[in-house]
Amino acid sequence: MLGGLPALKTRTETPGRWLLARRLRGRTRRHRLCIGDASGIAAVEFALVLPVFISIVLGLIEIGRVLYTDHTLDHAAREGVRYAIVRGASSPTPALSSDIVALVKSRAAPLDPAMVGVAVSFDPNNKPGSAVAVQVSYNFEFLMPVPFGPINLTSAARMTVVY
Repeated sequence: MLGGLPALKTRTETPGRWLLARRLRGRTRRHRLCIGDASGIAAVEFALVLPVFISIVLGLIEIGRVLYTDHTLDHAAREGVRYAIVRGASSPTPALSSDIVALVKSRAAPLDPAMVGVAVSFDPNNKPGSAVAVQVSYNFEFLMPVPFGPINLTSAARMTVVY
């Protein structure tokens, strides 16, 4: 029996089945030669999967860098507002806008201070009960080439002057 077909004794019994059996025998011989030859398959699979894997890993690293930079900007803005609300006009050492800008840039230490933009505004002034707002911006550049280029990250904090 070959491939579930009964063996044929002569060609004259059923010519259609005989041709089918002969074709199957030929295929199995050819396929037997190819089945054992699997050298190089792992290298080809590795070459196909590696670029995708590296792109995913680098993309995750870039997302982590964006989140870290955004968190740093949030922290710097909150620190600047906190500095301003406890050093109002009635304080022995009132905060000036230049002091707040310098503090915010120092709190955003891992980032390039030249690229950190800080805007401070008092509404209406720096007396207790007035509002102070600090807005921090940073132009984030990716290490990996991306189609949409650098992005502008901003963070803002607003509180009321208490002292």
